[in-house]
Amino acid sequence: MLTRFLGPLAVCLAAGTTSAQTPISGPLSDATTGPLLAGTVYHATTSLSVSPGATLTIQPGVIVKFVGQGSTFEVFGTLLCQGTTPSPVIFTDLADDSAGGDTNGDGMSSGTPGHWTYMRFYATANASVLDHTEVRYAGYGTWGGI
Repeated sequence: MLTRFLGPLAVCLAAGTTSAQTPISGPLSDATTGPLLAGTVYHATTSLSVSPGATLTIQPGVIVKFVGQGSTFEVFGTLLCQGTTPSPVIFTDLADDSAGGDTNGDGMSSGTPGHWTYMRFYATANASVLDHTEVRYAGYGTWGGI
């Protein structure tokens, strides 16, 4: 009887190594897509942006993982990252399993410098605030991370 229980338990434990994630893409704003919600891991499947006049709020503990090399996050409007000391906002490489766990199901791995290109703020983004925010593994080619 014990072996019948342990076999399915081992399968359940092995299957539980991938963390949940939510895909996001394109222009984002509180008005159209809603704020990015606390404690959620997002996969940026394309480059991201905040349009002029728009505001995007990112709540504490949000992790945004960029899927493709060459991905960017361009801020023309207002970006409000509301990270805290225990729950920072993190922008990182898809392979960075130290943030949010193994969300792409490829086994434990670490990020690669330059995996995504940059986070760029334009002159119209002058009301943006990045509280307790980490930008990891950005800076592809000759581009700096921010």
